[in-house]
Amino acid sequence: MATKFTGPRDYWADIFPFDSPYQKQTVGINEAVDTLQDNGVYLLEGECGTGKTLIALTAGLSLVRDRNTRFKRVFVVTSKKQQLRAFEDDLAAINSGNSYFRGLTLVGKADVCPYVDAGEIDRSDLYHRCDELRDNTDRMMSEVVNDGGAERKADVGAGLASRAEADDPRTDSLEAAGVESPYQREVPEFLGEAYCPFFARHFVNDFTDQKAFDAGDGVTPEETLRNGVQAGTCPHAAMKHVVEECEVLIGNYQHILDTLTVQGFTGKLFTKDTLVVIDEAHELVSQARDQLSYSVSMETLDYAIQDVDMVLNWLDGKGHGGKAALVRSTVENAEYTQEDIKRLRWFLEKTRKLFTRRTVSYLKDEFGEGWQRSLSNRTLSEVSISAHEEVRPGEESDILREWMGEHGAEDDWHRILYLGFSVAYLREKVQKKIDKETPKGDFAIEQVREMLHRWLLGNHTEYYREVNLHPKDTRDTSHSGDRPWEAEYETEIRVNNCIPQDEIAATLDAFGGAIVMSATLEPIDVYQQVTGISKIEHGIQPFDSLVTKAASRFKNVQRNQGSARDVDAGLDEDDDEEEGDDGDSEDDEKDESSDWDPERRKRRVTTAVFDMNFPAENRASYAVELPKFTYSNRWPPEQNEQLRAQYRDTISAVVNTTPGNVLVFMPSYAEGEWAAEVLRDMDSVTKPILVDESSSDAETEALKREFVAGEPKVLTTSLRGTLTEGVDFSGDQLHGAVICGVPITNTGSEVATAIQDAYAERFGNWNGFNYAFTVPAVRKTRQALGRVIRGTEDVGVRVLADGRYTESAGRSSVLRHFPEHARDEFESVSGGELGDRLAEFWRSRRE
Repeated sequence: MATKFTGPRDYWADIFPFDSPYQKQTVGINEAVDTLQDNGVYLLEGECGTGKTLIALTAGLSLVRDRNTRFKRVFVVTSKKQQLRAFEDDLAAINSGNSYFRGLTLVGKADVCPYVDAGEIDRSDLYHRCDELRDNTDRMMSEVVNDGGAERKADVGAGLASRAEADDPRTDSLEAAGVESPYQREVPEFLGEAYCPFFARHFVNDFTDQKAFDAGDGVTPEETLRNGVQAGTCPHAAMKHVVEECEVLIGNYQHILDTLTVQGFTGKLFTKDTLVVIDEAHELVSQARDQLSYSVSMETLDYAIQDVDMVLNWLDGKGHGGKAALVRSTVENAEYTQEDIKRLRWFLEKTRKLFTRRTVSYLKDEFGEGWQRSLSNRTLSEVSISAHEEVRPGEESDILREWMGEHGAEDDWHRILYLGFSVAYLREKVQKKIDKETPKGDFAIEQVREMLHRWLLGNHTEYYREVNLHPKDTRDTSHSGDRPWEAEYETEIRVNNCIPQDEIAATLDAFGGAIVMSATLEPIDVYQQVTGISKIEHGIQPFDSLVTKAASRFKNVQRNQGSARDVDAGLDEDDDEEEGDDGDSEDDEKDESSDWDPERRKRRVTTAVFDMNFPAENRASYAVELPKFTYSNRWPPEQNEQLRAQYRDTISAVVNTTPGNVLVFMPSYAEGEWAAEVLRDMDSVTKPILVDESSSDAETEALKREFVAGEPKVLTTSLRGTLTEGVDFSGDQLHGAVICGVPITNTGSEVATAIQDAYAERFGNWNGFNYAFTVPAVRKTRQALGRVIRGTEDVGVRVLADGRYTESAGRSSVLRHFPEHARDEFESVSGGELGDRLAEFWRSRRE
């Protein structure tokens, strides 16, 4: 191991963009450097004002610059657009000084497409339209070469780009990102087909080894778009070409957690020379769980079987002669046969019947033999049907695995997954070659293949499998078939991840080191356990995950595919080649991390918790001793008027004593509406009341602007809404916040029970509920509290309304999940005392 890093500051001082870092920043940078020199993991909790982004960038870039380390880049991922901007701004500040590092923000096609920015292509249709234009362009280049009209595809590409140029660049050219492109405003056509001149120019550049722009020419998506437009090339493709040349990459969680994104784009970054920074890391578990879960509708399963039937018909010589000939010739040269595809069809049909029988059995048990009449005569609600079965005491399986065992199909599933990909490949090949069309999204067989992959891959602790019935808005009276409930319901087959501990651990272990940071990581020992970082510390982390396997596939494809130059030389024709996997392949590039010895695999883990930097006299913090504001205690309202009256009085005390805007956080949007109604009915409340609801980002931003403009107001919202975190209320925009209840998610669902069971099995019965639900809820509360004090001059009050935030709640108190410095700040008061204490604080501020 490296010697403990204790300085000097000269190691990083010229990178830090300001003269005097906070003391906490100095400590944080030194600790991070020390830990990462050992390829370790640095866990950092720092309240707003700590300067976490600069700690991460300064420490990371000092190591990238140091030739004695293997680090080549810092890869930042965050869940908030606001934080993307923060990292961009801090990198700009660093580059304005004595140091310079090339950076790039990674975004999707829609954010940097010239035609979307100019309004020529609708953003919602971009991905299909982009694929279509790209495929058309590629086909045009190939056809001209095949017809003898040119020797090389690159020559045709140059011609396509040239013929799309504007007649008069001053008046006719496409303008995007405030600059003019070389091309005409409308999407051009050649021989009646639309194509993309930006992609054509990119192909030419790739062939001639020219870059449209260099790494460092721009960091932000706006700069990437502008650079691509001016060069007349595809900004997104050009962005992907310069990724490995940058010292700083800024992206979102999908760039390290979504298998499709990793396999198609960021897989090249999953190396030991990448230092990853996980920002807003309190969301890591929920983000990973969402990415690992997957579902398809029963209708999609029907369509997947139709995909297979279509291919089998072509293999039988039925239908379009050209399609049949193309498919038959492809299968003749493949590693599978028509009989294999028939086996796939048999498997899918049996799977469909299996889910149908399970659903009918549940409905009969729930409603009796007359279940169909019962459904049509009742108010419908969501239905969850477990697909799990206890085969022996303490041993759980599921209906699909059990059926496969009974029918001798348990060894077939790798082959089934491969054949699912093959059918999709054949369908796509026919559509592109014969129909001259680009598929609109994934084929149904691809979606079902992915669902089966996840269903059969995970164990029965980590994953919960179910059939969900979702009520339709209106009854489908025309519905017929073997699923009569679908007159009332949509049917969904779903695989839910319950505990992503191993997935996160293996994913983090793919990088050379990590900084994991947030304002709300505490309790950090719990965080290390649920994220698998404790496994990394002891060297018992899994060797791979869904994501690292996707990264391996990316690297395999990169090795097997060439550049545009190879394509023109005939070295990369894929007409008769399929790139796929069986969903469970091993990385053939195992490095030293494949050593089974935990002593060799373990990594150093260091933690730090920094409290708030801002003056304590500028804030008042109270926890009000009230009965628990749980659903069972507060609902229905007419039967719990006394409890609600206490919360009404607490909220109004904060509203009436605070000389400015007040945010009221409630357990749900419905409770937010209740709070708004009771405040409007109170003569003592004179401030205008605004109500937040589940809405788009644009609508939320408009509501925030209304809230902070003009006279003081009250805004009620949900603790699980978008205003809880990632929103800045600077200066005088917010002076008070009251949080009612502990925002524990609904624990009554089958999935919630499965999550709790998974955590209990992994961490012990007593910890199961707390780790799965209570700790994340407390982090939500702390994020909401963080909206009030955002700067040194900010003044405000923070009120927790629920007895569980006080010591008097005994074992049900959640205070132990707060960091010590936060626990010490909150003073317990009764509901009757609160108004006087708040009024006293504001009087002291006026004196």
